Amino acid sequence: MRNATAGLTKDSIQRWASHIQKQLFVLNDVYKPQPVKQLHDFFERIFNYQNHLIETVQQQLLLLLLPSSQNAWYWGSHFLYNTQLNKTLGTDGYDNYQAPVVEDSQVFSRRLWTRGSLRFHRFPLLESPLKCCEKINSIKHIQENLFLQVERKICDESSSKLLLTEMRGFVYTNQKHKPEMIKSRIYNNNNNNNNNNNSSSSQNIDTPVPSFRLSPRDLLYYSQLTNNLHKIHLDPVYCRHFEGLPDVLVHGPLQVLLLLYYFAKLHPLIVPQSFTYRTYEPCYAQEELGIVVSEKLGGEGGEGGYYMQDEGKTDKVFELTLLNVKDYRIYMQGSYKGTLQAQVKL
Repeated sequence: MRNATAGLTKDSIQRWASHIQKQLFVLNDVYKPQPVKQLHDFFERIFNYQNHLIETVQQQLLLLLLPSSQNAWYWGSHFLYNTQLNKTLGTDGYDNYQAPVVEDSQVFSRRLWTRGSLRFHRFPLLESPLKCCEKINSIKHIQENLFLQVERKICDESSSKLLLTEMRGFVYTNQKHKPEMIKSRIYNNNNNNNNNNNSSSSQNIDTPVPSFRLSPRDLLYYSQLTNNLHKIHLDPVYCRHFEGLPDVLVHGPLQVLLLLYYFAKLHPLIVPQSFTYRTYEPCYAQEELGIVVSEKLGGEGGEGGYYMQDEGKTDKVFELTLLNVKDYRIYMQGSYKGTLQAQVKL
């Protein structure tokens, strides 16, 4: 890769940004059952082999009553579909179709997933055609880093009904990872890590599941499922020498999936409306991970609690946290809004 950083000016970034923000990227796929089953089996192996998820008989029956495509869509199976085409790979192995370029040369050597949001509109039927329209909403050039926000809208192509709206946040940089620059965010059961005394507070905090680990083989398997060739998830030598990382990283979307899948197991009657999250520090393979689910309380219409009741439905807000079970360092944390359906009589 020719080092294009020398040609990286405010004007060059603005020209590229003006061009790329006019582009609409369309990715087509079909919502097939096999990838969903593979992902489900993958998570069952990760969680259940140490009995991390203890389901009641009622929960098991409820999950059987709900359509499997609905379950999977609500815990993030969309990450398996409408993936990048991998036609123009960057030096890090990931598709460069939205990456900053100057004179057809890659500008940044590293890219990181930093935050995102999901808004669920409806779920697809199996074998339905999926159309994803993707565009870059915002570009911010701050010092030597570039921050991008990508919007993705997935619809059922046959009916044109919107299924899901997703926002993804990325940072592009040439700076290698420096552990000493990270100020760890520690989970605090007392104030739910909000660091304030607002009316919003937590209740019913579930302790982290007994520690589970993701092996390099697990990350390879997920990369294969999602057509992801990013070397930071696959190649420890590349991680150490080119990015300053001590080991391979757990994918950002995989962390989201872990949180949503575990939540769906704990609360099978809650249908999600949205999930907004951000990452705080790198999550590496073989680390001891745990998940905390805390229900939020607050004023009506606020960031938590029971803020609407209608026809047997109650809207609720939870905080989901992926953390290190030894020292409670947070890797990812987000706000989950969902609707509690009327109780099902079995």
